[in-house]
Amino acid sequence: MEHLYKKLKEYMKDNVYPFHMPGHKRELKLFDESYSIDITEIDSFDNLHHPEEIIKENLLYISQLYGSDKSYIMINGSTGGILSAISSCCEPMDKILIARNCHKAVYNAVFLRMLESVYIYPEIDEATGICLSVNCDEIKKTLEKEQDIKAVVITSPTYEGIVSDIKRISDICHKYGIPLIVDEAHGAHFSFGNCFPKSALGYGADIVIQSLHKTLPALTQTAILHVKSEHVDISKLEFFLQTFQTSSPSYILISSAFESINFMESAVNNKLIEDYYSRLTKLRDQIDDLNNIYLFDKKNKGVFDYDISKLVICHKYLSGNKVMSLLREKYKCELEMSSLKYAIAMTSIADSNIGYQKLLDALKEIDSITNSDNKNQRLSISYPKASQAVSPYKAGTRFTGRLTYKDAIGRISCETLYLYPPGIPFIVSGETISEEIANLLSSIENSDFSLKGISHKRGYINCI
Repeated sequence: MEHLYKKLKEYMKDNVYPFHMPGHKRELKLFDESYSIDITEIDSFDNLHHPEEIIKENLLYISQLYGSDKSYIMINGSTGGILSAISSCCEPMDKILIARNCHKAVYNAVFLRMLESVYIYPEIDEATGICLSVNCDEIKKTLEKEQDIKAVVITSPTYEGIVSDIKRISDICHKYGIPLIVDEAHGAHFSFGNCFPKSALGYGADIVIQSLHKTLPALTQTAILHVKSEHVDISKLEFFLQTFQTSSPSYILISSAFESINFMESAVNNKLIEDYYSRLTKLRDQIDDLNNIYLFDKKNKGVFDYDISKLVICHKYLSGNKVMSLLREKYKCELEMSSLKYAIAMTSIADSNIGYQKLLDALKEIDSITNSDNKNQRLSISYPKASQAVSPYKAGTRFTGRLTYKDAIGRISCETLYLYPPGIPFIVSGETISEEIANLLSSIENSDFSLKGISHKRGYINCI
């Protein structure tokens, strides 16, 4: 049996630079005494779910810092926050409006609460397959038509750094008296300084969920949920936060969350955020000077605002998979993810100039490649509109058989299928499997990608 701890220790010695989460980049160690401070709820150390002492004091300070009504530290990532937020705003069988490019956690909440989902589909950038900003007018039209919708959920920023017009969207939602929930998992750094887009919390969003570990120097699984609203029942939200989180929360993770926020506050005061932004801008300019490699950015049509901390690397001749594998295998730079047309290098305040130079030198060499790599480059990713036949819950609990994609055309899917990352579904449980969707799923798997689902078998789909 291979020992995971031993493998992790060996990997640390291999000098691979992490252009991926968590945001501490294995360099910025705010504390390094994990075993010695791993305790349970003992006297004078408070309780995360019923804070009355030191945790309560820290949460009050954080709430003031962010300008929320209340803020909650979470130790099972943004997933727990998304599940709790949706559950607190919607009763079973309610209707909810979702941007189709939301994370799989949103769809899990819909399933668990037996909700009826209505979708808006963001436009797709044809060159990359990236979902663009949410269309505000589409939200307005949908709420005018479906006046029994109880909440709206969108992702901003997206995995690729796309930001939507939160101010206008929140104004639209509040006109109908319903809350806006924003999955801001990739935007925890937005709340610090003025170098990056402003957090959704400052633009009227009712509940904002941020993954601290993605872009801040916090340990994996740490997140924070903010509430600033007259449309949210705080007591219900707190009930579900306790429901979806462990009753034995890690004090190591809790303290990591608090320390990362304290660090970021001091980073603003010490102008470390400005330094990070300056170094990042210089790196982006240097990459933009290359011939065959370019970065996705705000200049693209359909983008309201953009987070430049994400380096979305596109190559004219190579697929994102090939770029990512070359950087890993030849240059010892590990990226966050790759798709057909691009690869993502995540940056944070903890990145070093040495790391930036290592990536730039590697990209300069990869830039010279002019021969197209493989069939992945020819495939186009899309998110076809699907007809919902039954609720995700009904379909997910009525599995009757597994068929090939071709044979399943016209049937109802019993599973939600997606590439992970980013976790955006091509088909959701309860939707009818069209010929277009069946062909897309086949093409994806024929291009060496693996679709993810609860019990997915390659080439087949669970259906009724």
